[in-house]
Amino acid sequence: SGYVQYLCDLEDIIDVGKVIIKISDEKVDESNIPADDEVTQNSNFSKKALERMHQLGLSESMFTDYERVTTADVEEVYSLKKDYSEIIKLSPTKKEEIKNLFDPGKATLVSTVAKNINAKTLDLDILYDHSELNNSILPVIIKEISRIIEQETSMNVLNAFCDQDKLYIYKDINAGIALNFGDGLRVGVIKLANKKSLAEIEESLLDLIDKYIERKLTTDDISDATFTITDLTDQNIDSFIPLIKNKNSMMIGICGEQGGVQSISVTFDHRATDGLVASKFLNRLIDNISATYTGVSEMYSCSRCMKTLEEIVPGNNLHGLIAIVDESGKSGYICETCLDGN
Repeated sequence: SGYVQYLCDLEDIIDVGKVIIKISDEKVDESNIPADDEVTQNSNFSKKALERMHQLGLSESMFTDYERVTTADVEEVYSLKKDYSEIIKLSPTKKEEIKNLFDPGKATLVSTVAKNINAKTLDLDILYDHSELNNSILPVIIKEISRIIEQETSMNVLNAFCDQDKLYIYKDINAGIALNFGDGLRVGVIKLANKKSLAEIEESLLDLIDKYIERKLTTDDISDATFTITDLTDQNIDSFIPLIKNKNSMMIGICGEQGGVQSISVTFDHRATDGLVASKFLNRLIDNISATYTGVSEMYSCSRCMKTLEEIVPGNNLHGLIAIVDESGKSGYICETCLDGN
């Protein structure tokens, strides 16, 4: 007979040698606990905390990680709930993964996946109302990223940020756009991008660019990005790995040839997700763009090197494109060079 006091929770990872249970003959004396911390029967809530929790409409399940809950804890959780749709405590498995991957010399814990898309196969020249954006894939990417995050709950970890052992998933979907035209880097933000049409995204993007050039960006214009995109297409580079902005778990990078073959990369915080989710997200993004905005010319381009029929120079036994069916059953074309493995 006696009393058992547990000093850890189920699935906690405990250091070797740490006490996890205390066994005693007498019950722990809680008479010296301050009034606000007076514990209710069979609960780790103070009476005042329990009352305040019910007033605010919060459930006890939101405090499972707390040893003892006070009114200050309740107010803090309620304040966070106004800004985030969900606050998830990282699992012991994920914390072990972070521990194993983490290098104290690194500022962040990131990985990157990338894939090419041939913008020549897209009808970008007729999508926009303003000629400044002709052949730019950026507005389309903003639109499709926002739509995927909104529709796929498994992808919302990319619209979030990790702090210590918690992952904060944003309610809103706000696209941050890295802007740098020689006057320093700014991140303009298109708020509620998932609620905007492609035309509205175009207008918002041009408005941010104009404000940057005129040095009229406000605090609201550069606040609350939930993910960020940096477009280096005009720099004529093939690939790069962007840094993740503070309080984000994803950064999209765009580079390559304007109106031609472009590389889209997804740099993600390994604490928030993993390469499998990021890869599925990137494939979904490119598939959506190809299906929604593809022009007729895609019918006549190599599915491997993305050269169009017009780009294949006759000669050396090169005559055109060969019809194929891939392993998934999708039909397409391949040039003779790629078919020969050159």
